[in-house]
Amino acid sequence: MIMIETVKRVLGQSDGELVVECRQCGSNVDPSAESCPACSSTEIARYDISR
Repeated sequence: MIMIETVKRVLGQSDGELVVECRQCGSNVDPSAESCPACSSTEIARYDISR
């Protein structure tokens, strides 16, 4: 599901916004990241915010 939204966003067809953040420290994280660059946690939350 995340990959589909990423492709839609790249093609300009997304009807929402993807928010990706670390569950440990709350830092914004790149959607392709496997871990948080700030605290190295692998607990990454992804939220699709519909408009």
